[in-house]
Amino acid sequence: MARRARRAARGWGAVIARQRLSAGTRGVFGALPAGKRVTITLLIERGAGVCSAAVRFAHDGERARDIPMTWTGLEAELELWLCETPPIAEGLYFYDFALTVGVFDPDTPHRTTVVLGGERELEADQKCQLTAYRRPSPGADKLAGKMIYHVFVDRFFRSGRSGVRPGAALDPDWDHGTPQFAERRGEAVANDVFFGGDLWGIAEKLDYIASLGADYIYLSPIFEARSNHKYDTGDYLAVDPAFGGAQALRFLSDEAKRRGIGLILDGVFAHTGDDSAYFNKYGRYPTLGAYQSPVSPYAPWYSFRRFPDDYACWWGIPILPKINTADESFRRFVCERVVPGWSEFASGWRLDVPDELSDEFLDDFRRAVDLHSPGAFVVGEVWEDASNKTAYGVRRRYLSSGQLDSVMNYPFREAVISYLLRGDASLFRRTVGRIIYNYPPHVASSLMNFLGTHDSPRILTVLGGGSEDAPNAVLAADRLTPQARERALRLTQTAFLLLGILPGALSVFYGDEAGLEGHGDPFCRRPFPWGREDAALLSSVRRLGAIRRAHRAFADGELAIVSIDERAAILDRRSPDGSVLCAVNRTDAPRSLRLAATGIQLFSGATGREFQVPPLGAIYVAHGGALGADGAKWI
Repeated sequence: MARRARRAARGWGAVIARQRLSAGTRGVFGALPAGKRVTITLLIERGAGVCSAAVRFAHDGERARDIPMTWTGLEAELELWLCETPPIAEGLYFYDFALTVGVFDPDTPHRTTVVLGGERELEADQKCQLTAYRRPSPGADKLAGKMIYHVFVDRFFRSGRSGVRPGAALDPDWDHGTPQFAERRGEAVANDVFFGGDLWGIAEKLDYIASLGADYIYLSPIFEARSNHKYDTGDYLAVDPAFGGAQALRFLSDEAKRRGIGLILDGVFAHTGDDSAYFNKYGRYPTLGAYQSPVSPYAPWYSFRRFPDDYACWWGIPILPKINTADESFRRFVCERVVPGWSEFASGWRLDVPDELSDEFLDDFRRAVDLHSPGAFVVGEVWEDASNKTAYGVRRRYLSSGQLDSVMNYPFREAVISYLLRGDASLFRRTVGRIIYNYPPHVASSLMNFLGTHDSPRILTVLGGGSEDAPNAVLAADRLTPQARERALRLTQTAFLLLGILPGALSVFYGDEAGLEGHGDPFCRRPFPWGREDAALLSSVRRLGAIRRAHRAFADGELAIVSIDERAAILDRRSPDGSVLCAVNRTDAPRSLRLAATGIQLFSGATGREFQVPPLGAIYVAHGGALGADGAKWI
């Protein structure tokens, strides 16, 4: 009898996936506003012998309780079982299903209970998830469908109006210089060699940035610091002189606003530099730093095991003393001085490593932004699924409690790269579906989607098959062969289109649109190749920016993965104002796409029902509405 019960349970994998949630929201989401009752529907194959069903429903960290389900009829030869939860409070919930199944055994006829999805001790991420979120902030939808241009300030454009700090060096070889690197990965680097890019330089290139369709410029840290990357903050209240100081920021902000472009500032609050006004290890600041005296007003910000040289550092890096962000004096300093001090310039903030920021800090920061910059948004650097992230043993509530409006979307980057390089359709479908399902709708529509950042290898190098498994001296000089580069350029155009059809804001890391190569940090941070841009790639990204602005489907359209396998994919963004389809061809030969109704190829302007998709390429087609089962197919 037990063997027969187990055999029946194994056949129900598809049934588990066919559960539904409903709380008056549009589309299918696993994230719903707190305070609502949720209807859960389970569809079960007829003949499975289910006699009763229940949902085992648990608020994160609490004991599950069974909610009985009621049989309500049939739908397409499937049994419908339904239950309604009590009003759900803010937070994360997990649930699975318990079915009582009639199993006939001639010797011992009785009923056996089988738990779909596993026993109670099943890992949380293997169960169904429900995110109950609070009301979004005023700026929560500001990124939906927008484009962000991500600038590493020192490497974008050198105006010649700013000098490097005393003791630092300027590399004059903008076109061919190599960023300073350690002999071995993980070793300390001084980061005191600059290329001279500054805020004045960004202002000079605003027309170029605007030509890409950018709505926002995300600036790498601009506050005073010793390094060229500025993640070792020295003074949160001053713009670094090497970047042009406060005067350059104001000029850039004013000129950007004239073009309808906002600025996103990088907030680095998990640590400061050891050479800072707050730690002051080298005595270069007039303040009494925490390193200098236990009675320093900044001493509670840091943790000393043995004063003064044994202190907590970020990831063990001595030049980055770690901040206790739960400390009230630090939180008050950031929320009462830093946030309001830069509010006139910040359309939004990007928070560095929020995993290492306390909930108290994130709650206060959220309130401070809403108070001093109503309508500004907060984006967090979270590398995994931010809806259920556990960091240092603590479940984070970035999305359910509204601490963050958006996150840097590393999962989508991995999905796009894995699909284009390896044809991993399963990973793509699973990753995109999970993120959209788990995230509140306002977050899913505002995700910061990218192909590259200052922390990752250049997308051209990745798609060209570049490997990071080599000494730094080799990686510094490594370049793609002409054949590999040509293939990578075609794949990079396709990657931008594939990423561009997905919900969220499209973020372009400076130089990715120009064909800049480079392995991981610091080789992904080479100066922009002015005058040496790849014309075809740049033109494609510009056209993509214009298309995304012209079609509302990119801001509010629901995503449907019409079809995807290792050879090709069809994705559709469906909107009442018109839909846009993306067709991707991974093969080395052209393929034909046929639509049930007339469409417009948005890059070429061609109209019709049949379109050619080039090898390793992608196209966008605007059409009138949702596609049925045969609405778009390969022929």
